[in-house]
Amino acid sequence: MSNLIKHEPAYISLAEALNINPRKDELKLRIKGGVASAVVKRRDGTVQSITTMLGGRFKRRTEFDSSNLTQRERVKLVKQLRKEGLTQTAIAEYIGMSQGTVSQDLKK
Repeated sequence: MSNLIKHEPAYISLAEALNINPRKDELKLRIKGGVASAVVKRRDGTVQSITTMLGGRFKRRTEFDSSNLTQRERVKLVKQLRKEGLTQTAIAEYIGMSQGTVSQDLKK
């Protein structure tokens, strides 16, 4: 059984929870170490994510709207998330920016 087929119920559950429109939304799905996550970036700049332990014992959902965020506020947010232990890649996914942008923000 392929990994994708084996984890298909988790992917479907995450996609449904985020109300994804495949024609309009950019979606990233990942399953690693028993944790499934989905991040969807909407055309309006809103980023939603959901993380769940397979079996539903743990769920975390976030929503981020960058439309009214200044660069200074974004840099402050990036630095705070890094202090909380998130990787640059995780921060980039949460705020809908590239990892390179996060890296540059951390240098400011």
